[in-house]
Amino acid sequence: MQRPEQTSILRTQLSLAAAWLAGVVIVGAVGFHTIGGGRWSWFECAYFTIITLSTVGYGETLPGFADSTLARGWTLGLIVLGSGTLLYFISTLTAFIVEGDLGGALRRNRMKQALSRLTGHSIVCGAGTTGIHVIEELTYSKLSYAVVDSDEQRLLELADRFGADKFLYVVGDATDDEVLVAAGVERASTVIAALHEDKDNLFVTITASALNPKARIVAKAVEVSARAKLLRAGARGVVSPTMIGGMRLASEAIRPTVVEFLDLML
Repeated sequence: MQRPEQTSILRTQLSLAAAWLAGVVIVGAVGFHTIGGGRWSWFECAYFTIITLSTVGYGETLPGFADSTLARGWTLGLIVLGSGTLLYFISTLTAFIVEGDLGGALRRNRMKQALSRLTGHSIVCGAGTTGIHVIEELTYSKLSYAVVDSDEQRLLELADRFGADKFLYVVGDATDDEVLVAAGVERASTVIAALHEDKDNLFVTITASALNPKARIVAKAVEVSARAKLLRAGARGVVSPTMIGGMRLASEAIRPTVVEFLDLML
């Protein structure tokens, strides 16, 4: 799967190859112009350089070229050194098209088709420190889901971890209606709002409940005070990781046997 940094590397290689090719064309044209003593125009020199590098074989198009041994020697050197540069440019361009833009387009098309087939699935909004645990649990339970996050690099890393065929995602802002629709919110059974900010989770709750009133919406509350607002907005359940974390710490200290039993049951 093509990563953004890989595309950047290909773009850099393509730029270098293009610069090398342009340099060879310029040097070749200057060489022919100098050898010809100005009797060949710059356009003729550049044209002959390009058809020489491309091995098209139109023949010696420069007037009086056959009379100059130096011009033919320059052409031989240009063919030997310049043809490799042209081939490198073409191969780099092909790699950029296939592995970069084209590969990304095909991947996005496959992802879109897979998302369109989802129904009764869960949508996880946010793949951060909380969302990742939700994703792990859904994967372990073998439930279908789609992840929405604005960090494409993060999603690509998770796709490598959980499997590109199973890990479906949408890159974008989960508070945007179109992004949730792309994740199949109208066909989803559950929407989990696990973003970093309470206001964002509130927006997701409002949007998801409007697009799919039947969906069960579970929201994360960073501040305990946000619980009432999320419930009024349409959330069926609100979870405060900080509160649960504190209760778990206390339980581990006070009643570790009970905690161990409950973990075993889960």
